[in-house]
Amino acid sequence: MLDILRRLVQAVTDAATLDEALTIIVTRIKDTMQTGVCSVYLLDESTDRWLLMATDGLNPDSVRQASLAKTEGLVGTVGSRGELVNLDDAPNHPAFRFLQETGEEIFQSFLGVPIVHQRQILGVLVVQQTTQRKFSDDEEALLVTVAAQISALIAHAKVSGRLHLSHADGEKPIDIHFKGVAGVAGVTTGTAFVRQPPANLRRVKDARTDQPKHELDEFQAALGEVKAELRQISDSLAEHLARKETALFDTYLRMLEDHTLSGEVCQRIRSGETAP
Repeated sequence: MLDILRRLVQAVTDAATLDEALTIIVTRIKDTMQTGVCSVYLLDESTDRWLLMATDGLNPDSVRQASLAKTEGLVGTVGSRGELVNLDDAPNHPAFRFLQETGEEIFQSFLGVPIVHQRQILGVLVVQQTTQRKFSDDEEALLVTVAAQISALIAHAKVSGRLHLSHADGEKPIDIHFKGVAGVAGVTTGTAFVRQPPANLRRVKDARTDQPKHELDEFQAALGEVKAELRQISDSLAEHLARKETALFDTYLRMLEDHTLSGEVCQRIRSGETAP
């Protein structure tokens, strides 16, 4: 899964537009998971509906045309509750909503995860299968991780005015407001740094080692330090931030402790690869 995520993140980073990035995502995820469909729905705040923004497997003519009310259908269930939904018989679920223009009536299995950025649900990432089956824990983990990766991309496009949903051409742009969250009381000044060049995973070269045990020890030590630092930051901010704010650190810790990711890294190191 690590290789899949690395290649996907790099491809999305290289995309020129958000539409191109979303197309890459649905295509890669469908191929990787070997599903019949992968789609992305985003919330159009002007209509309060989930708009189909990209798909591989549904009727392409339904992109930017098909939509669901905020609590309508399985997509609405995932988006309104902010929870993963994994079904092996989606058409018989009470929340299922048939959209004729998408051609989704032939798909039985459904896995949908919310795309969340700073507790705001921006969209829903969905995969569907023609056969009846429950998606595995690893497949759930992959989709959740991808949704987390693309949430910042979508949020940035939204606040920068590059995310255009169902707004008509020539519509006046709306004002965009940023509301920060104070970490501590008071005012301070400091030096800002612009990181150049931008981070690029292709700059990280593959390399081999003849000391896999040493590499593994280094990786485990680094992982432990990151976990300890996250716990320290969470504890230091606990008295200044609400519990829902510090819960983000718990999420990061759970991702680091998930054997699906760290276990694969350890396996690659034992096979002789370095951990730069």
